[in-house]
Amino acid sequence: PPEQNNPDSICYIDRETRITIDPVDPEPHPVNDVSCYYWYYVYGDEEELDECQQDEESEDCNPERFPSNGVYRTFPIEFPEESIHELHIKCKDALGNEAEEDVEYFRVDHSPPNTEKTYVGPLYTPYVCEEEYQECFFQEYIDNVTRINLTATDPEPHPSGVNMTFYRVTLAPDYYCEYPERYCQPCEGTQEECDDFVEYKGEFGIDEESCHIIEFYSVDNVGKREELNYQCVFVDHRPPETEKRIGEPQFSCYDWCWAECYNSGNDNPGQNCVEQCLENNCEYVGEYEEYEYES
Repeated sequence: PPEQNNPDSICYIDRETRITIDPVDPEPHPVNDVSCYYWYYVYGDEEELDECQQDEESEDCNPERFPSNGVYRTFPIEFPEESIHELHIKCKDALGNEAEEDVEYFRVDHSPPNTEKTYVGPLYTPYVCEEEYQECFFQEYIDNVTRINLTATDPEPHPSGVNMTFYRVTLAPDYYCEYPERYCQPCEGTQEECDDFVEYKGEFGIDEESCHIIEFYSVDNVGKREELNYQCVFVDHRPPETEKRIGEPQFSCYDWCWAECYNSGNDNPGQNCVEQCLENNCEYVGEYEEYEYES
């Protein structure tokens, strides 16, 4: 619990958190039958709390009191407002002996974290339009050297901070990545074999070439879990294969060498002259007819 009467003692709780008290009438001669009651103030932000701590009469000090009049006598205590709460508790025994007023401060965080995924390295995102279904969408391609980075933040107004982030990568059919708007989905509930989530410790990559589902979420320090994020991505590490075709008309390097040898004054150029010409001027890519000029 937070320190008494110390607004700088930060205790974050969720809106679903319940606060209970256990008053004890001390020795040497307790009469017991202790009863307690409470009330609290809600501050809009840290600036208003600081202003009220400095000057309760300030125009900027307008915390809302709950209840507006009187006190609460039912327990446990719960705070439905996502804000800063100044809780006041008083207890007394059957003889009317009152304990010192207990004042504690709570920050209620009811907003889950937000996690963003970014790629570090090769990334290609073509915009594809499918005439058959009359829809357009982005596909994602990465290399197996591409690193995947997850960044989580706990949003305002009263963030308790991100505790942990989890992720998993699952192999999926190609159509998940070819038509992501229509087919990409979380692994759970599909026929795919799902891996376990692991805690995110830093950038990671995907070694296997194919279509994969990337799933991730974060949890804050009061246990609020983010809704599952997922995306489908192709991993491609193979270079393109090139095939060259030479159209007509064409004049082969082999024929050119025969002409060169003939034009050199040799009426009957021999095979040695042609082969020497090919070696000096052409690059071999197959049979004689498939020689290419070097320059």
